[in-house]
Amino acid sequence: MLTGDNTHTAEKVAGQLGIDQVFAEMLPENKVNHIKRLKAKGYRVAMVGGRYQ
Repeated sequence: MLTGDNTHTAEKVAGQLGIDQVFAEMLPENKVNHIKRLKAKGYRVAMVGGRYQ
């Protein structure tokens, strides 16, 4: 899970959802770069929530 939320909140939510890896307190550009790396490795990426401008 990639999120801009604080670590405590992110880990609590991830635990409830059964998510093993948490990357918290990320800036938008860091999330974009991480997603690009995952996609380059062939992973599918989904987004939940967020805002579009």
